[in-house]
Amino acid sequence: MRCRLWKGDLSNSRKKHKAFVARKAAQMARMRRDHAAAERVWKAEKASLEAELSAVKRELAELRRAIGEVFTDTQVSRLQSKGQKQWAEEDIVRALSIRCVSLRCYRYLRDKLHFPLPGLTTLRTWTRAFQTPPGLMDCSLKIMRSVRDTLLDIERFVVLSFDEMTVDHRVCYDSTEDRVYGPCKQVQVLMVRGLCSHWKQPVYFDFDQPMTREIMFSAIAAVEDAGYQVVAMVCDLSPTNRGFLYSDRGLNMKPEDGWFTHPCDPSRKIFPFADIPHMLKLLRNHIMDEGVRLRSGAVLNKSMFVKLLGVDNAEFRLCHKLTMRHVTAENQERQRVFLAAQTLSETVGRALLHCFGEEYREQAEFIIAADRAFDVFNSRHRLDSKLHRCGFGVSEAFEAQYDSLMAFTKMVGDARVVGNRGRLPFQNGFVMSSRPSTSGASVAMEEDSPVYLSTRPLRELGDAEEPAEPPDADLQDIGRLLEAAEAQQGGTLDSFETADSEFSREGLAYVAGYLAYKLRSVDSSLGTVSSQCTPGGAGPDCEWLFELSRGGLYLPSAEWLEQVKAFDVVFCAMHAKNIDRAPGVIRRLRAALELKYPNVDARVVKKYAVTRTHLRVKLIQRSNEAKKKAKQPQAQRNAKRMRLYHQAGR
Repeated sequence: MRCRLWKGDLSNSRKKHKAFVARKAAQMARMRRDHAAAERVWKAEKASLEAELSAVKRELAELRRAIGEVFTDTQVSRLQSKGQKQWAEEDIVRALSIRCVSLRCYRYLRDKLHFPLPGLTTLRTWTRAFQTPPGLMDCSLKIMRSVRDTLLDIERFVVLSFDEMTVDHRVCYDSTEDRVYGPCKQVQVLMVRGLCSHWKQPVYFDFDQPMTREIMFSAIAAVEDAGYQVVAMVCDLSPTNRGFLYSDRGLNMKPEDGWFTHPCDPSRKIFPFADIPHMLKLLRNHIMDEGVRLRSGAVLNKSMFVKLLGVDNAEFRLCHKLTMRHVTAENQERQRVFLAAQTLSETVGRALLHCFGEEYREQAEFIIAADRAFDVFNSRHRLDSKLHRCGFGVSEAFEAQYDSLMAFTKMVGDARVVGNRGRLPFQNGFVMSSRPSTSGASVAMEEDSPVYLSTRPLRELGDAEEPAEPPDADLQDIGRLLEAAEAQQGGTLDSFETADSEFSREGLAYVAGYLAYKLRSVDSSLGTVSSQCTPGGAGPDCEWLFELSRGGLYLPSAEWLEQVKAFDVVFCAMHAKNIDRAPGVIRRLRAALELKYPNVDARVVKKYAVTRTHLRVKLIQRSNEAKKKAKQPQAQRNAKRMRLYHQAGR
């Protein structure tokens, strides 16, 4: 039996099958293309997300590093988790440092800004365990040990400084020690401070106890045991401290020695320094009281400073900081270091040379040498605009510092206070302090590292004129004001001279140079740096600037100096010898100057108006203070000083 297939049906089925396969193949191709496109998009998004994640990780690491410089690991953990974690000793120490600065500041940081800080109860609990009986302070040494590893090697070189302080004569009960203290007169405090870093820590105290060899050596051993290197010692030269330095019960050394053997290592030395600011104040006091006679016979005394103030007494002055307050300092004023430093400054020395020439040459050279020596002992940075104030040992300044220190040491050692045949303690202090420096006895530092030799880690006018009638405040009447001023002077304002002495004109040139420096970006033709000029090419009014400058002061150009003089004529016409109290004092001065000199830049006029007004205000303030002090009885001033003293001691 034969079976026949229907060819028509079979052919149709094949066609349908082929069409179906083609559709599916096309669909598959589209899906593959869509998948490939989606895969490309996905890979691009993945790469972008990975890049963003890497950037976030880098930012997070940078943020953690920045936060780590401010907060400890415990504090960072508390910021992240907000959970309770045991405070470490370092956290407590840092918190106590902030708490000691200000309780309000501590509460503001913790409660308002939400800094991760221990509570005040935690601090009180922790400090309750501090045992601080008189003697070596173990708690301070413990803190020094805890932060030792965070310091660089150079930051572990330390200086020991000690002094006696007067305390209240009260009897007090110490509950921690269950002991009664007092009455006591003084407390001896010994402090450790970094030679090349800014930190300090008391390590010893005792009541009515002078410094002895045993106390000093035990303190040195304790500090060395905590991981620090003691290289120097600083104190003033009170009678008890002189006994410690020079007698058998102490170090038994001479001022010329300059060092003593380290008690923990005989191969090392410790270099004693006197408190140089205190020595400078004593030098100033002896000059003003008795006078100091130099080896040549020249005498430094109060009269030469009074004579300088008598000559340099105009509004524009050579020594604008020197006043009768510096010369007549007494009582608590003698304790201010800045008054002594400004009195014995290089500016004053050069002013004596400039005003009196050979009459006070030797005295001026002594004052300049004293200023340079004080700069050497007061260096705080590796480099400074003043050569002698650079870090001692810097190659660019070392030779000049060494020569200045040696010269002053010889001058002060050979000098004698009038009425005394031998050297006084302050002279021995200068000699003793210069020996470690000039002998090169400094700690071995890394190359290009600063070495600091510092005890920190070291015009009276007549009656003021009555206030002048205020000028017209209406800016539209500025022209009439200038015309009235010209008529009052009997001529034109351009011919009116304000600087009536040679020294006053030189002081005005100094102000003009200052303005030229401040306005150098506005108009570079106003002045030139003194190092680019010759003394004879700048005019007679700029001779003082050349004597004072170390190469960086600006010398005003002749045109600018004449312009400043013309400005000052307008200023004096508006204010006379006082200052106008009406509103808009600087604004009206600017308007008057811009009206009379329209070709001058408005920024130049503004800077002059502000500077000149502040100079006049400062002059009047000094005059008023001098008048008030002269009218106030001495007994009343002493009573006020005692009230302030008792209020500060509460």
